[in-house]
Amino acid sequence: MGITPFRNFQPESPEVANSRDRLQLTSDVLFPFILEHASFLDQFGQLELLEETSFIRWATEREIQVSTGILQTDVEKFWLRGWFRADRVSRRHLKSYFRDDGKPVSGLNCQLGSSHGRAGRWHRYDFCLHPFRFYPLMRLLDLMEWRLTRASILYPSGVKRYAGDYSRQFQRHRRGPHFIEQLNWWNGIADLAILLEPLYWPQMTRHTSGRSMIAAREKPLGSTAKRLKKYSASVLETTARIPKARLAHAHMELRHEAARIDDNHELYLLLRCSSWQRRERVRDALGGAMWLRHTAEVLRHAYDELYEDRLVHEDEAFGTWASGAREWLYGSEYPLDDERELVRRTLPRWGLTTAPRVRFYVEGDTEEGALTDGLQGLIGVGVEIVNLKAKGWRLWLRDQLKADKKARRFSFIMVDGDREDVLRSIRRHAREDLIVGMVFVNRPDLESHAFSIGQLVDAANRVEKSRDLQFDKLLSQSDFDQCRNARDFDECYRTLRGTASIKGADWGQALMRVAWASRAGSNDEEHVLVRAVMCAMRGVTSDYDAQRLRARVDPDTLTGVDTGAPLFGDGS
Repeated sequence: MGITPFRNFQPESPEVANSRDRLQLTSDVLFPFILEHASFLDQFGQLELLEETSFIRWATEREIQVSTGILQTDVEKFWLRGWFRADRVSRRHLKSYFRDDGKPVSGLNCQLGSSHGRAGRWHRYDFCLHPFRFYPLMRLLDLMEWRLTRASILYPSGVKRYAGDYSRQFQRHRRGPHFIEQLNWWNGIADLAILLEPLYWPQMTRHTSGRSMIAAREKPLGSTAKRLKKYSASVLETTARIPKARLAHAHMELRHEAARIDDNHELYLLLRCSSWQRRERVRDALGGAMWLRHTAEVLRHAYDELYEDRLVHEDEAFGTWASGAREWLYGSEYPLDDERELVRRTLPRWGLTTAPRVRFYVEGDTEEGALTDGLQGLIGVGVEIVNLKAKGWRLWLRDQLKADKKARRFSFIMVDGDREDVLRSIRRHAREDLIVGMVFVNRPDLESHAFSIGQLVDAANRVEKSRDLQFDKLLSQSDFDQCRNARDFDECYRTLRGTASIKGADWGQALMRVAWASRAGSNDEEHVLVRAVMCAMRGVTSDYDAQRLRARVDPDTLTGVDTGAPLFGDGS
């Protein structure tokens, strides 16, 4: 196959794998077990059998094009030819007003490839099918798929020739021995999954149905629970007799077919963590792939219970993962072992989290106004801005940084470089490894560090317009020729306009817009405000644990430095 179906594989010796007491994973071997345990499966099975019309509608909703037909459905055609298993078959008189007046068809032939007799005049067969029968039906229909485009109808002679060639090719394949082997394998996978379903479906869905199963769960020492335990031991003993390589191959085949239908593997992981009531309503290709992966998961749970080595989770199909990459993304090589951690790490990458992922600490209204304007769509959703004015840079901030680490939330800080007491406190926090994020130091302050006098004039005109202040003329750069820094600018402005300081939240908003307008291109992040906003945006969807491992804030320079830690934790 070219792809390892499981990790840490411990192969069986050829003598053990090929010993005479081993069972093949085929329907001819496993379907008799279903007939033997039919009454148990009726009582303890978690998935209800679907009547033929319901099963066909259910499969069609998941993009398996099953023909209903007027006289015969695809299900009945395949069953009559001995190509497809049904879990329950009865004969119904067509003139009867009652749905089920016929007796169950006895003596079902367990040998695949042996045809069944027709129901007889004025009679037809009624079928009840387990949802896991979806897989062999899909593979049979895939085998008969016509690979013609819609535009082929423009060439009728070519279509006719293709139809004849394709029909003859299929008939040759059908008469060969490989065809029956395929049927035995596909139906056998469904048979084994059906036998295992009562054991693992409740933990997969966090939902238990049926009086017998509920009674067994509520009274673990009762007779019903003992019956379940006896069945569990019997079916696991049967599964253990199947060579482990065949179990792994079946699991891998289901994963590959699911990925072929819909390869949204990370979306599947999120669906797998959702409630069953929502999950079972998923339709179309995504729903079909989900059911194949659920079928595979039933096999995986049995395998993991029997052997020390583990099958990979159902989201994996084609390609390979670098060592440690899954731990990096999901927190574990087997992410479904800890669904809460999986969701916590995955949702931010999809932009679906509402809790703040970044806390941005600033020292005044100007910075708060600037960042609030730059991060408009993320405020209160992915980013929280905290104005530290009158809150304290030492003890109060220290407690907040500890809370951020506990919540796995990034901590961003913007501070003026002329506040040496504040810088000492931040360096102390960095030495204590409390800052997972970034520190932006404006020397001596934001306006002097990042804006020219001309840009400050532009910002002041924007503020006056927003405040609806009426003056004889707009401010111009010539009015501030004597200004050397932002402090001179503020004093000159107050003198010119005869008003109080221009600073405030709307001043920060104007500075942010001037900063955006000053960019040379969409990738330009030279301006400190632009860079702060872009880093905060990336922080909303970044992996906290990865950042904590790979980067830290240098206590002396307060800049970010690479720790040199290996990418996936093992140097690969």
